[in-house]
Amino acid sequence: LSTDDAVNISDVFLAGEGGYAAVKIPGFVALQPHPIALAFGEGRRYSCADFEGQHDLLSKRSTDRGRSWSALNVLVNVSMWGPDEAGPHGGAVWDITPVFDKVNAVLHVLFSRQPARYNKPCTDKPQCENEEYAYPQAREQWELVSHDLGATFSPPINRTSVLQGTWAASACCVTFSGGKGVQLRNGSLLVPGYHCHSCEKRDCDPEAMHLWASHDFGRTWQVTPEFAFGCAEGEVAEVPGSTTLFASMRIDASEP
Repeated sequence: LSTDDAVNISDVFLAGEGGYAAVKIPGFVALQPHPIALAFGEGRRYSCADFEGQHDLLSKRSTDRGRSWSALNVLVNVSMWGPDEAGPHGGAVWDITPVFDKVNAVLHVLFSRQPARYNKPCTDKPQCENEEYAYPQAREQWELVSHDLGATFSPPINRTSVLQGTWAASACCVTFSGGKGVQLRNGSLLVPGYHCHSCEKRDCDPEAMHLWASHDFGRTWQVTPEFAFGCAEGEVAEVPGSTTLFASMRIDASEP
């Protein structure tokens, strides 16, 4: 932006809209060169808290470069996995992270899902010590795909099997970073994620980062080795010289 450019600020998601107490953990993607942008968020039905019931996957779409936005769209209502997933003790969609394949004009939206039986705080220690993280079923990895610039999306695709045979066998709280992913100059798609291994702790205390990568325009995915120990919620970008830059939030300052 130059000093002469006007900056317009608007509220995309509002508390109470659509009956959601809050919309948190936003993701955003501009579908350049098209004048289309999409915003995503966790629609937390009952409160802002992490573990107080149903989170749905919400979106809004702009066709004028963000000057105005569509009505609220519920892309994934957790009740699709069963009636017990909805409600004040329901399941949750987490950490929505979009990435746009400019070569094929295809939008990929990755997110994690936590079933209702694990989406609750631990109130009876030590019997329930953080069981929402301690079991492999506690987080699943899913994807939505749009072939029409975000106007419509595929049904959710379960991508949890991508983690089989990786560091994830000893990890918990495996999720994405929110924000957005990136397409490199060579066409590869990268989506940041994070996880932890300290599953016995009450709080997840994320301990490492990883990347989801696709080298065939999103047809298949793989995860990289873990890195950036002591960090969480990272973002990835490609800078001149085909260098990939990664930045993240530091969780444990004692880590090297």
